[in-house]
Amino acid sequence: TMPDKKPDQYDERAFPFKHQDAGGNQHRVYLGMMLRDYFAAAALNGFLSSQLPAQGVTNRNYADDSYRMADAMIAARAAESKAGEG
Repeated sequence: TMPDKKPDQYDERAFPFKHQDAGGNQHRVYLGMMLRDYFAAAALNGFLSSQLPAQGVTNRNYADDSYRMADAMIAARAAESKAGEG
């Protein structure tokens, strides 16, 4: 589950793309994957490549930890962005 944060932090997309023809007419907007999912996938990759599985640790544990890390990355981005405004 997502923490109680501003919804727009979790609506941000990782790879948005607008397709335009040579005349500049927009045909389609591809939203891409959710930024939170992208961060979680990166965290999961790091977790799985940097350690041997611990006894009793389940795939669900890895998934939950990955999303907690993703949420921390989103919070850090928001804090950094807010600090840059002031």
